[in-house]
Amino acid sequence: MLKKEKKFIIALSIIILASLLYVIFSLNKFATTNTSSNIPSQKGVLELSNWDFNKDGYTPLEGQWKFYWQQLLSPKDFTNSSQVPSYIEMPMPWNKYNKNYDSNGYATYSLTINLNPKYKDTLLGISVPPILSSYKLWVNGQLFSSNGIVGKSSSSELPKSLPITSYFMNNSDKIHLVLQVSNHNFRDGGTRGNIYLGLQSQMANKREASIALEIFYFGILLIMGLYHLWLYAFRIDDTSKLYFGFLCIIESLRALTAGNKYFLTLYDNVSYSLALKLEYLSFYAAVYFILIYTCLIFKQKYSKKIIKCFNFFFLFFIITTIFISPLIASKLLRIFQIFTLLIIVYTTFIILKSCHSKKQKILILTIGYLITIVICAISILHYLGDRKSVV
Repeated sequence: MLKKEKKFIIALSIIILASLLYVIFSLNKFATTNTSSNIPSQKGVLELSNWDFNKDGYTPLEGQWKFYWQQLLSPKDFTNSSQVPSYIEMPMPWNKYNKNYDSNGYATYSLTINLNPKYKDTLLGISVPPILSSYKLWVNGQLFSSNGIVGKSSSSELPKSLPITSYFMNNSDKIHLVLQVSNHNFRDGGTRGNIYLGLQSQMANKREASIALEIFYFGILLIMGLYHLWLYAFRIDDTSKLYFGFLCIIESLRALTAGNKYFLTLYDNVSYSLALKLEYLSFYAAVYFILIYTCLIFKQKYSKKIIKCFNFFFLFFIITTIFISPLIASKLLRIFQIFTLLIIVYTTFIILKSCHSKKQKILILTIGYLITIVICAISILHYLGDRKSVV
């Protein structure tokens, strides 16, 4: 009976993983840029005169933008040619681009886009990722989108970080973007993900595909979590199923609160601090369940003293994150990422140590381990730097 149960679990896992990969690749065709030859802007000008959105797809607005440090300029300020800009590569936090720029500060970005004349009087869309940590964006002098309240100090700023896709009727062969950004609540300031421009239908499809992908993550992980809790209910002596079930459920909730943050867009009254801490706490809990799950699977192969030390660190990070400010919490996360890498090294050591044991079903255990490590790796990559290098 036990062998049949294991065969069923392996078969079900393979089916779920195959379906997951198929849906991910299908939705990513819409959620990512469908061109291989993006054009970067040069000194604040993006040349798209020969760009055909219908053939080439939507495009990221990356490259050099004009940059005005410690200035909050509006479109009317650019009618005066006295403004002298510097330049910054987009997307990149300003403190990583230039060490002289403090992460806490404010600035204005500007970009002029020369469009293909055929797209005059055409409905276009712009997708803005979560900005660090509040912004206002004007398109051709009209306020286009915003998040929170831009401020010159922490007291005047109201932070908010949600992705927004909006649309506008383009009445010219030029588009002028003015972007105000302020940050007093996060370890990095400025932008991290690409801003995209495309036809209204393309940007709508991109947004819907991203939401569908997150809902799919939520659904499949929730089903896996409930399934393992159901298995545990019939075999309460196997606590590994309990912890793996909790891991999947926590990751399913993260799918709605991280990335595109679809769940948070439905509840506008969720504060920036609460949203940020929910992301971090769920990440900490996921890593904890990965560790305990691995130790339960490979019994007698781990050090109880090391696990006690890990548990102390987990408790420290969780309690500290609850009570500190978002700014300090975002800096503390970097330390936890290093801590997570140590855990991955230790769990890998446990598995290699178990390879010498003939009693262990290495293939089955390795599959379970790899699933949990992939989930953890996705979370780590999300927090390790820019999406340009991640996502």
